[in-house]
Amino acid sequence: MGHPVMKFQSGKISLAAWATEYKGELSYNYTLSKGYKNKEGEWKDGHVFTITDFHDIVALATLLLQRNIKDKSAPRAEEYKPTQVTPQPTPIKKEDDFDGLPF
Repeated sequence: MGHPVMKFQSGKISLAAWATEYKGELSYNYTLSKGYKNKEGEWKDGHVFTITDFHDIVALATLLLQRNIKDKSAPRAEEYKPTQVTPQPTPIKKEDDFDGLPF
C-alpha cells in the first residue's frame, strides 16, 4: 500500500487522505484510525471508536470539509506536517429527534 498524501491528528484519532486515480481522474479516499498501545507496548492503529472519540472525529471531518481537499497538487505526506486540532463540542438542540438510535 502507498503512503497517504496528507494526515491530520486530533487527540488519538488520525485522518489520512489517500490519492487514487480512476479513468484518468484523480480523487481522494479517507481513513480514520485510533492510536493505541498493544501488550508489547508498540503503537498500533485501531478502527474501533468510543463515543468520546467522536468529538475528535467531528473536528477532523470539519477540518477536511473546510479545506476541501480536492487540489490535484496536494503535498505528499512527507512534505506535510500534521495539524493538531482542538475539538469543540457542539450542543445538541432539544428538538433534535434521536428516537430509534441505540443510545
